[in-house]
Order: sequence, then C-alpha cells, then structure tokens
Amino acid sequence: NNTGSTGGLNVTGSGAASRDGSGGTIQNTTGDGVLLTGTSQVSLTHMNINSTGGQGVSGSAVNGFVSDWNSFSANGNATKEGAIRFGSETDPSSTGLTGGAIGSATETRIDNTLISGSFERGVSIFNNSGTLTLLDVHGTTIQNSTNGSGMLLELRDNAVASADLQNSTFTGNKAAGFQGTGTDTSNLTVNAIGAGGHTNTFSNNNDGILIGSAGSADVTTEISNNTFSGNTPGVGIT
Repeated sequence: NNTGSTGGLNVTGSGAASRDGSGGTIQNTTGDGVLLTGTSQVSLTHMNINSTGGQGVSGSAVNGFVSDWNSFSANGNATKEGAIRFGSETDPSSTGLTGGAIGSATETRIDNTLISGSFERGVSIFNNSGTLTLLDVHGTTIQNSTNGSGMLLELRDNAVASADLQNSTFTGNKAAGFQGTGTDTSNLTVNAIGAGGHTNTFSNNNDGILIGSAGSADVTTEISNNTFSGNTPGVGIT
C-alpha cells in the first residue's frame, strides 16, 4: 500500500505458459485476497486466488497492473464483490486503475487468466480521472458471474481508457459478457477485433457485449469477426 511510483507487488511463478499455480495460492479468506492502494507496477502471475470473502484482488489508485496465467474461482459473497475490482461505483472521486502502453513499466493486462463464479462481476473497473492507455484482455476466460456482467469498464468525469479484447471468452454471465460505459466527458474506446486469428467468444450471457454512453462522453468501438451464441433474453451486441 501507498508505495506510489516506487513500485508494488510482483509474483513471478515458474514463467511457464500455463496456469500451474506456481506463484502460490490464496484461498478461504474472510476479506480481500490481495489489497492494493496507491501503488504501481503490480504483476501477479501463476496464482490461484479462490473462495475469498471479499474481492480476489481489490485496488484503488493503482498505476499498472498485470494478471497473467492466474486462476480466480468463487470470489466474493456479497454485492459489489468478485475476482478483480478497481475503484468503486459509489465513490465519485474514485479512480481505480490507470496505466501506460503495453510494454511500458505500467502496462495493464489481464491475459491468459481464468475467472469463474464471481459473486457479482468477474472484473470491475471504475475510473473518475486519469488515463488507462490500453487494457489488454487476451486469452482470458470470464465465466459464470452469478449476479452481474463478466467484465465492466466504467468511466466518469474526464477519465480516458482503451480496452482491447482478443482470443477471450465471456460465457454464462448473469448480465453482459463485457460491458463498457462512458459518462460525463470521459473518453472510452473498446475494440474486439477477431480478424487474424483473434476471435473472441460471447455465449450464453444476457447480452454478449453492451456498450453505452451518457452525457457528453466520447465512446468508440469496433466489434468484428467474433462468435456470438445463446445470448438471451438480450442480444449479441447492444
């Protein structure tokens, strides 16, 4: 907590291209599994974070976050709890997660990660300010979120963010598979471009992808060459 630009938590594991749990296991906690506040350059890899009483990972004012080859299961036991959450929908001054370009010291990625059975959403990010240059969600599966969307990225005030979805699966979530929302004067870009072997799958959610804007927000999206099936009673893209 409160390490600022000096850097935060790094868990490396084996370095193998698999979810082998070599980074360690956090499970059966009464609160959050990992709590990050006012820190940067956080990297968690090859971990199992299961059955937490709060969030699997909870963060506020984090600059740069990587989840790679992790497994999250059954995180949270109440509303507003799930596998990964940055910021808060009820705090008007909250900025959960910012970051730089991919390859930079503060890159932000959720890659090769399995997220299953979150109480509300699998991933929730709420930003009221700052820039999340590019959030990659590549090779990740977010499934069976019990009471919400698989993933929500919500911007307010003058926050800026871009998200890129590739080779990922959003399935069996109570609400949308992926939801992106821009409000006020925020600027949100969401791309799910499946061409070139990068197809995403959205199946058996209420809606496949839900993109929305309010106020004077600038929201841009390209959604192409993906697979949609069984998203009901909603639709594939809305």
